Amino acid sequence: MNENSLKCRLRQHVSVRATILWSRGNYTPHQKHRDSRMKSTEQKLLPKAPLAIVVAAVAFALFVCLPPHQGPDSYMAAINDKDAALRHAVSPKLVLVGGSNLAFGMDSQSLQRQLPVAEVVNMGLHAGFGLDYMLKEVAPHIRAGDVVVIVPEYEQFFGMSHGHTTELFQLLEVRPQAIRCLANTEQLEVLGRGLGDFLRRKFNCYEERTRICFTYLKEHHSLAAFKHFFDPTPVLVPYTRSSFNQRGDVVAHKTLPAPGFGEMKMTCAAEPDRDAIDTINSFAEAAIKQHARVFLCPPCIPRKLYLENRSQLGALYKELSCELRVPILSSFDSYVLPDQFFYDTYYHLTAGGIDYRVRRMAFDLRQELGNVPIAKSSVGDGMKNECHREIAESLRGRPDKSWEGSL
Repeated sequence: MNENSLKCRLRQHVSVRATILWSRGNYTPHQKHRDSRMKSTEQKLLPKAPLAIVVAAVAFALFVCLPPHQGPDSYMAAINDKDAALRHAVSPKLVLVGGSNLAFGMDSQSLQRQLPVAEVVNMGLHAGFGLDYMLKEVAPHIRAGDVVVIVPEYEQFFGMSHGHTTELFQLLEVRPQAIRCLANTEQLEVLGRGLGDFLRRKFNCYEERTRICFTYLKEHHSLAAFKHFFDPTPVLVPYTRSSFNQRGDVVAHKTLPAPGFGEMKMTCAAEPDRDAIDTINSFAEAAIKQHARVFLCPPCIPRKLYLENRSQLGALYKELSCELRVPILSSFDSYVLPDQFFYDTYYHLTAGGIDYRVRRMAFDLRQELGNVPIAKSSVGDGMKNECHREIAESLRGRPDKSWEGSL
């Protein structure tokens, strides 16, 4: 075999070998270099890619594993009783949706007696949950013939509709299944922004408890000190679960002296939050498909704050009148009361303020639902009651006074 023949066979062998290697995934030098760079980049990014997931998982594990600093009688824990009451309520029912303005501002039994409904369920607990959560919470339990009255704090229309970090994490501590109602992007952003701060405060709580336990151990030389490490943070009446009655109303404060709301200021932005309006409209659309009725009712606020924020609230009323797809039961000023009828914030009512509000809301709802026999108030009949006389005097001169006869 001559030299040329050997070279030809060698080239064929190399060509066949190269084809086999190619089929096994080998690359040209240029491709190898490019693949090498890609692998190098992947090696750099790979450790960082799951970092966010790991951090989130660790934070969530800490949140779940660290014992809650809220005990079974904490104020927020009342959400479990309210949810149970809603699930077992008989239709046609009236469901009140809002924050603590309802918790500290309603007599559900008295309202029920004045309306053609089988039951009234007060779901109000805390404005910090956000209107988005509040409506998602009740939506699955709305049935044909039900009436939903949304009574949001005004701040819901000025940036609070997706909730506040602290209150949402406190909610998840006492009711983990509430996460199903916190699934939209805005709510998750609120939770994400505040997770670190919430965990920090939780650690600070246990750091303080550790200090107290070691101080007790040093003084008394007893390990019994550590049995109190996981005790819940003490709560004060009326901000307890046991301060509520079975219908979801706070009743413990009615016999306590009112500390007043001091110099608290209402936060109203220049323009209303469109998200809150869209949230209500979406809820109403779904409720109407279930043959339920939905109304918006203003919360009660002190006359002082109403006058300070009249321009913003007036603009809000115009916006809601144009954009909402649900009836507004009354003008905002119909639910303005003298300052002395508020308990400890500008949304929490005293017993006299609650009685007025129930009568006013019952009157407004009867205009929509039809008149039924009116029950007598436990406080007193008509304007003979001093509370009603004073309120009526403060409302003198308003155009919509036809309801006063129902008092």
